Amino acid sequence: MGGVSVGAYFDITADNMKFFHKNAEVMMKKPGWVCSPEVISQISGIMAVNEGAAVDFRAQVCAGSIGDSVSGGIGGMLDFARGAKRSKGGKSFIVMRSTSVGKDGARTSTIYPAMPEGSLVSVPRSEIMYVATEYGMIDLRDLSVKERVKALISLAHPDYREWLADEAAKHGFS
Repeated sequence: MGGVSVGAYFDITADNMKFFHKNAEVMMKKPGWVCSPEVISQISGIMAVNEGAAVDFRAQVCAGSIGDSVSGGIGGMLDFARGAKRSKGGKSFIVMRSTSVGKDGARTSTIYPAMPEGSLVSVPRSEIMYVATEYGMIDLRDLSVKERVKALISLAHPDYREWLADEAAKHGFS
């Protein structure tokens, strides 16, 4: 079987220290190396799986920020998406729920015609390969903007598909 697990951080506990100490199956490196697209792209067939919070009709993905709400740091999402896309046989997946529930308890679609003002894009449309929700998975490579919009709407929660289709038509994406 073989292989080595590579990481940049771990929780320092007595059990973890015992596990990591002189363990040939684990390699700890600096985050700049672990998250380097150049290093990642050298791993043939790598599968990068990142969790998105929202995607818009242009296939831009946000992870740690929707509107003015920030829930995370920069992280290595873009690095892994880029590295996997450039790897021989590599694939990059954005996985997400089709809806989210706000602090007020209201449910909203995570697929938007355009990102809410203030959103920070984590992965630009040029780096997106696959997007998946509980309603399926799509490959966005080589699709026109109109084809991307139609494919993204197919991943939306059924309660939001008509609204998204109307928005697509209103903005000339259908």
